[in-house]
Amino acid sequence: MCDWRDLCDVSVCSCPVLLMTGQRSAFNSATRAMHQTILRSCDDKAKVEFIEVAGVANLLQEKVHSLLLSLF
Repeated sequence: MCDWRDLCDVSVCSCPVLLMTGQRSAFNSATRAMHQTILRSCDDKAKVEFIEVAGVANLLQEKVHSLLLSLF
């Protein structure tokens, strides 16, 4: 079985990574842990971004307009 920790075992990031989660999301702590794992193994830390939206659980359902504005 593949675990997300297997995917984070990289020494060189070849493309930018953007992790996004809601503050109240059930996956908030897992997303934070993934972000820290990627940061530890990536040489270019500027390619790794983390966005946490306050006050929401499901970012795509509750704050899709804000999400789109933050990307452009």
